[in-house]
Amino acid sequence: MKNKYWILAGTALVVIVVITIVLVKREKKPLLTFERIGRGDITSTVTATGQINPIVESQVGTQVSGQIIKLYVDFNSRVKKGQLLALIDPTPFEAALTQAQASLLNAQAGVAKARATMELDMTTYERDRSLPPELISKQDIDTAKATYDAAAADFSASQAALLQAQANYSTAQFNLDHTRIISPLSGIVVSRNINIGQTVAAAFQTPDLFDIAEDLGKMESDTNVVETDCRR
Repeated sequence: MKNKYWILAGTALVVIVVITIVLVKREKKPLLTFERIGRGDITSTVTATGQINPIVESQVGTQVSGQIIKLYVDFNSRVKKGQLLALIDPTPFEAALTQAQASLLNAQAGVAKARATMELDMTTYERDRSLPPELISKQDIDTAKATYDAAAADFSASQAALLQAQANYSTAQFNLDHTRIISPLSGIVVSRNINIGQTVAAAFQTPDLFDIAEDLGKMESDTNVVETDCRR
């Protein structure tokens, strides 16, 4: 019985040794694969996040300050170039234009009056200068010349005042015209940043009232890509 036990143990040991040798040889045997040489594309993928924006987009602002009293478009409204989008209260600008117009008329009248005075003084001076010396003294001629020179200076000053009045009138007209917020292009309103009753101020920075995209069928992606990925 004891001999049988030793025989079984020896047989088991031999089997274990044989299996171990086989496994060791199998692990050392290289596994080779064969492929036909050819040409192909190497794909490199970069993953990044970004924002989709229209290719052409306009931010509509205002050049004058005031209160919004009317809105004519909203989100997703289709607009055409030159279409009225919103209206700023024109009342103070209309008053400023009326005042500028009155100043302009007054300046025009001042130029006409100064011209008439200058022409009269010029005629008087030319007449006095042409008289014989026994009929008029040199002092009277000098006085007439000084009077004419002063009238000519007044006429030049009145012309300068007229130019200033014209500039003020043009500015007042410009401000009144720009109470009407006009679309600079045809497209779709993608953002409306104002409401009726809101006051917009254009003193320091032009406010963004509307964002208008020209064509939402043509978009572009603004994406930040890591520099190392750009070198791949």
